[in-house]
Amino acid sequence: MKEFQKPYLRFRLEGFNSLNLRDNTEKICIDNEYISSIFINDDLTEMYVELREGVTYEQFHTEICTFLDGICFNMLSQVEVDADVPYYMLELVCDGTNYTIYDRACISDSMSLIRKVSATNFYDKIISEKNAVFEQHILYQKMFEMLHNPNTTMRFLGLYDLLLSLLSRNGELKQKYVHDYLGKHKERYQPDISFFTNKDGKSEDTLTNLRNKIAHCEQTNDLESYRTIGSQIPPAVIRILLKVLNDVICEKSEH
Repeated sequence: MKEFQKPYLRFRLEGFNSLNLRDNTEKICIDNEYISSIFINDDLTEMYVELREGVTYEQFHTEICTFLDGICFNMLSQVEVDADVPYYMLELVCDGTNYTIYDRACISDSMSLIRKVSATNFYDKIISEKNAVFEQHILYQKMFEMLHNPNTTMRFLGLYDLLLSLLSRNGELKQKYVHDYLGKHKERYQPDISFFTNKDGKSEDTLTNLRNKIAHCEQTNDLESYRTIGSQIPPAVIRILLKVLNDVICEKSEH
């Protein structure tokens, strides 16, 4: 096992699936007041966090976990991790107090295709990609809790409706605002989000189209179609929704 200097923490990761790291040999230094480096194992099931000298988890657990929430969110939104009820759990504290703790911090295994990616690229994305978790921690916690729902359709509905709420104007919840925002940033989200002309001759994006298909099932009480649509929602749809939500939240936090 890689050597870690005291003080350090060990977390178990669950639900960060379908990705393996290659050439994953070095701890990554962090520019943070409390954390000096992190290391995540090849199959994304363990995370080691080295703390700066004099820092204890007991004293600074809120600041440490808020930063790690941002790291885990970037794992779900910026790299090709498939989210399946994702969370991290503190397993070991080794900071001079030398005690072991099992306490779910915040934020089921299924068969899937495993993608191998460069550890360098992986760490670069999860550390450098911007998020607003310190400014809007509750909103990010809401997204984590939506991802804890084992039903993929409910994950999608929760995330889409949160996006709809964030983009609303004067209290009006209109899908037009979602469609306009996605269209404005089309290049950033392609090819995960595409645009087409619907049967009414209007422009529609794939996310809003999926939301409307689910709504139609609800209106017609068509359970079979509802289940079929839900079974066909790929992890990439959830991932791109998280990416869009993060962009919107960051923009709002800057104003």
